[in-house]
Amino acid sequence: MRFRGDQVLRYEIVTLSMTVPTHAGTFGYAYVPFTANFNEFDRQAEALIDQAARDDVLRATSGERDDLAFLSCMPWLDYTSINNALSGPDDCIPRVTWGKFVDQGRRWDMAMTLEVHHALVDGAQVGAYFVAVQAALDKV
Repeated sequence: MRFRGDQVLRYEIVTLSMTVPTHAGTFGYAYVPFTANFNEFDRQAEALIDQAARDDVLRATSGERDDLAFLSCMPWLDYTSINNALSGPDDCIPRVTWGKFVDQGRRWDMAMTLEVHHALVDGAQVGAYFVAVQAALDKV
């Protein structure tokens, strides 16, 4: 969703925008469109991530697209807080970040943050998201 004046634009499908470390030691972005079939999505995501890793172009969106969800992984860090840059008050793009898996003996911990625009998502929906993430991780 996005605010445009008094109007709220709603997207039925979003593209995942993810940071990808490049072979040059920097990072770029891969944009993976929605595909209902997971095996097809997985193949497409792998190809787009591999391409972004080989490129030396950032491919950052400059606000022309808002049908996105931003994903970022920092497997080097066991963090307690993350702040992402927001382009302004109309920015409704969700941001998901996760960190390092930490062995706690009988269980594993992983920091994860979800930044969303509170005018579009409430606490119950955020809680349901984390319940669904935990259920998916419990199956692994």
